[in-house]
Amino acid sequence: LKREKVLDEARRREMAAKHEQQEQEEEAKREAFRKAGRDPVTGTAVPPHPMHRPEVVEATEEGQRCRVARELRGGQWGARTSYEDAWFEYKSAADAGASCGLVGMGEMLKHGEGRPMDAAAALELFRRAADMGNAAGHRNMALCYSSGMCGDLEENQAMSVLHHHFAALGGDLGSHMAMGYRHVHGTSVPKNCNAAVEYYTPPAEEVVRAVQSFKGLGVVEKHPLTPSVHKPAYPPEHDDDVVDYYQYSAARGEPSAQVALGQMYHHGARGISQDVGEAFK
Repeated sequence: LKREKVLDEARRREMAAKHEQQEQEEEAKREAFRKAGRDPVTGTAVPPHPMHRPEVVEATEEGQRCRVARELRGGQWGARTSYEDAWFEYKSAADAGASCGLVGMGEMLKHGEGRPMDAAAALELFRRAADMGNAAGHRNMALCYSSGMCGDLEENQAMSVLHHHFAALGGDLGSHMAMGYRHVHGTSVPKNCNAAVEYYTPPAEEVVRAVQSFKGLGVVEKHPLTPSVHKPAYPPEHDDDVVDYYQYSAARGEPSAQVALGQMYHHGARGISQDVGEAFK
């Protein structure tokens, strides 16, 4: 029995190592595509948008002004809501050359926050921000092209996809979601579940990080959308094997296995019934 346990442990370690190697190879391939200016999903060449000039990340005083303005607009983290102060912060950032200020002013004009609604003026601000390579500017341009409700701009789904694409390349999670949805349903793009997974993954991982950053909210278990993409080292049908492995290792005194098993009991993960008392042990 002991020999079988050792063999099982070796087999599981081999599976985990193989899975990790596959993940590293896939990520290396996607990164190579990105560096080559290709689509990280399909690997096809992406012609540069004539008005897309990537901008330096705004980790500056102007960027801080934009963060303050966002808080003032929504009353986040106990901040008071003041559209007038938010507009002042955005305009100061924009006057200093920060594209985030242009986006913020555009959003306020588009939604009538402290200013009369002016879709045409908002569109111009979004266009200027997108020309500077701002991902949120591209996202807002995509939304305008998708709806055709920004000034005299006509609906154009091809241009919407193009701007969402550049916004996603710039790390905008909203555009990641939009492109994922389009690929799931084949909306103005080829229906492609693998592409949808690639676009949906960054927002999903961000949600997981956000949830796990707060204590007491439980464990978030990630599951693949298709069986051929991001295969987990231990599929759900192998939960019993995984639990057996951790129980065996924990009984041998391995701290990492004891912690993992305790978390499973605490949160009721991997098919284990929640048992706080057992987790405490």
